[in-house]
Amino acid sequence: MSEAIGPVLALGAAVGASPIPLIAIVAVLFSARSKVNGLVFLAVWCTGLAALTTGAYLLAVSLDIGSGDAATDRGVQWARLALGIVLISAAAIKWRRRPGPTDEPTLPGWMSGLDRLSVGRTVLLAGGLSLNPKNLMLAGAAAVTLAESELTTTHVATGIAGFAVLGSAPVATAVVYRLVGGDRATVRLERLRAWLARHNTTVVAALFATIGAILIAQGLGLLS
Repeated sequence: MSEAIGPVLALGAAVGASPIPLIAIVAVLFSARSKVNGLVFLAVWCTGLAALTTGAYLLAVSLDIGSGDAATDRGVQWARLALGIVLISAAAIKWRRRPGPTDEPTLPGWMSGLDRLSVGRTVLLAGGLSLNPKNLMLAGAAAVTLAESELTTTHVATGIAGFAVLGSAPVATAVVYRLVGGDRATVRLERLRAWLARHNTTVVAALFATIGAILIAQGLGLLS
């Protein structure tokens, strides 16, 4: 079991390491209804990750991944290699496009108006971010790993839950810190938001390169 769950948890941690949900949740935590919106964002984000991974797992099972069919196994290995190469290439592009020391960081347009978020908009924001293409790739890789390992239903559920929990851990930490940290939390979260905005591209590039290298190694059979 641990041979399958370990890589799944690592992929969940990679989801959590992404700067975009952290930037979003910090902005949400400075909105007019920060406590309610923060808890709603966390709940929807975690649920979205679990649903995404569950759907990917059911699709993998329906495609007979993990059935022992040689052609299917080769297809999975080639898919891992291809995805790893795509991520390494994306990392290189991100790295070249990172802002210089004197450049103003450019944030996505969806971040405008987050200080005026309603609960409904918070649900849409968290749901949309949790279902982004990067999370789709990571959830898909986690689902394939679970499908290949022929685990029991309980172990599969444990893997999916672990993926969602680790993918939500930084968001949960920010929410809890904002609720109990007082004025000190306000200052530090604002500093965190500024740092993430400045280094967003660099962090994403490093994340893509790491995940890409892992997928290539798995595709070549160097990692189980």
